[in-house]
Amino acid sequence: MKRALLVAVLVGCSVVGAAPVGLVAAHASPQAPAAIVATGPYGGDANADLLTVTAADFTGTPFAAVPTVLGLNLVHSEAQADSNGSGVPTGPDRTSIIAGDPALRTGARAANLDPLAVLQQNNLSSLLSEIAQTAPPDNTAPATKQLLDVPADPLTHVDLSTATALSHWAGDAQCVAASDPLSDAVNNVASFKVITTGVPGGSMVAADVANQGVIFSKGTMSLPALPAPNPNDARFVQSQAVTQIAQLDLFGGSGAGGATVEIAGDPTLTATASGLPGGAHVTYTSPIVTINGNTVLDASTLGGVFAQLLDGLKPLLGGVAPLITLEASAGNLSNVVEAADGTAASADATLVHLKVNLLPAAGGAGITLLDLDIGPVHTQAFAPAGGIQCGQPQPLQVVKDAPDTVQAGDSFTQTITVTNTEPVCTLTAVKVTDLITGPAGSTVTSTDPAADSVAGSPESGGIAVTWNNIGDIGPGASKVLKVVVKTDLNAPNGSKFHDDATASGTCNGTPRDGIASLDKPVVTNQQVRVDVLPRTGGDDTALLVAAAALIGLAFGIRRLRLV
Repeated sequence: MKRALLVAVLVGCSVVGAAPVGLVAAHASPQAPAAIVATGPYGGDANADLLTVTAADFTGTPFAAVPTVLGLNLVHSEAQADSNGSGVPTGPDRTSIIAGDPALRTGARAANLDPLAVLQQNNLSSLLSEIAQTAPPDNTAPATKQLLDVPADPLTHVDLSTATALSHWAGDAQCVAASDPLSDAVNNVASFKVITTGVPGGSMVAADVANQGVIFSKGTMSLPALPAPNPNDARFVQSQAVTQIAQLDLFGGSGAGGATVEIAGDPTLTATASGLPGGAHVTYTSPIVTINGNTVLDASTLGGVFAQLLDGLKPLLGGVAPLITLEASAGNLSNVVEAADGTAASADATLVHLKVNLLPAAGGAGITLLDLDIGPVHTQAFAPAGGIQCGQPQPLQVVKDAPDTVQAGDSFTQTITVTNTEPVCTLTAVKVTDLITGPAGSTVTSTDPAADSVAGSPESGGIAVTWNNIGDIGPGASKVLKVVVKTDLNAPNGSKFHDDATASGTCNGTPRDGIASLDKPVVTNQQVRVDVLPRTGGDDTALLVAAAALIGLAFGIRRLRLV
């Protein structure tokens, strides 16, 4: 029998950065919003389905009763955000929640199915049941709905599901709290089946929560805070999609001659974009997969199982069996985008992919009998270059310093240190003014760098030293300016200098400023005097004779002690 089997496996890969996700989303009341500074739009899309049938055409096979399908998503969850209301870009197989309405910023939607094109005898659109919520206005609680089942046999049968949709928006000039999602959709289902007639075991693919754990899809958009230190509450955009199917039975499962696929863990795809260089990342937490009790360690394990399944279908396929080929993979991560400037990240992942092809007897392209993705997820996040700030703008930090004292007539140097406290933005057009008051006659003799102007007198309004533009200052960087002041020789003792330095600049078009004052140095004006005491009597000769006598007496006493 002619057979081609292409297999790729990725199992048990835990990636740092993917946050754990619970089965039921917790929805706390939104916190008070904070002001936002962003130079451009931010947002994204998180999309999860339990099952996607991208193609199914069984014409001319024993499964001809199954309708032809061009696209079908089952147990669908999607969350979107777009800060400028232009509509999140979506692929041809995704339905945008907020596109087309420029007033909307976030949206969440959960549906039992998302059919795009179903041909022939089934019109699944009539079975569609969904719940959606958009913002603004902001919402304090999620919308909840029990979605209808999808009795679309023999193609598929999906049981009742419980879905929630939550959207937050604090306003175009404010941030949603870091602990609140921008949008969040969760869809829990009891069971589903695919190809429910004429196959071994009663169905091609089946999952049932009654004895096989949780089954859900979940999409979340959020605006978490960057790690500390983070004085301005800088944020990044996170798009996260999760699917969980604890167990799948293929062709009735292992007890019916098929395969039982067990999936440990919540397969989680996360895309993050901070708008900072190196700040765009994609992570995927792959599941640990076992088939019929054996952990899938390499391609041969998975390939062997599906080869056996294909052999089991031969009696049903009759004369077309030799022309059937099968492609299978698990835990695939694809279409990864991580922009170097940190402004965009996106990816797709699939828990299990099955593709059954029918090759023509005379060669040629053939047709796809079935293209099935189990647990497909998509994430996309975008942020403006320079990042997103949700804290109040920090002022420029200005620090002044000078000696504590200065002698009248001497010079002293004072320093002005200007620091950009912004974590993500470069300050431009930074202007600094230093106003010096003090004893009359004092002058500014030099500045470093050279000031654009020096004017005024210290005793009448002060000496104003101005730098119109000291250049750009990057995030966390500083610039130091120096001013040399010469005091007057007759400056009064105890007089004091006072100094006020101001700095201003622009960060992404938003003004920033800072100020610092200093009350020193203090002037000392004391003459150092040397007083000569007068002699009280006698002449120099007598004094010399007396000194020599005392020295001789001292030597005589020392010799006696030695004897």
